[in-house]
Amino acid sequence: MRLPTKACAFTANTSSPIASWRWNKERLRYKVRYQGTEFFVNVDTVRKPDLGCFLEVNSRTWSRTEAEEKSRLVNELIRFLGASPEEATPVEYVHMLEATLGSA
Repeated sequence: MRLPTKACAFTANTSSPIASWRWNKERLRYKVRYQGTEFFVNVDTVRKPDLGCFLEVNSRTWSRTEAEEKSRLVNELIRFLGASPEEATPVEYVHMLEATLGSA
């Protein structure tokens, strides 16, 4: 399922933004079971500006022990999907836009 979205990203509150950008992102969402555990997989393609494709894997956790096990499984699942956990970036899209487009 394709869910195209358009959004304005603000780096300050919406009443007085210091910068804004128009961007276009397409998201494919999947609910998968891997090794008996439920995960949510998002594949985002940011087309305007062309930032490329991004993979996001999430899961609900209820305890620290469960979180540690799911973290291990997330890394396995990322590799299974053909990506590398070592290439992960903690940067949010708004910060990528800011670095790419500068202040508008």
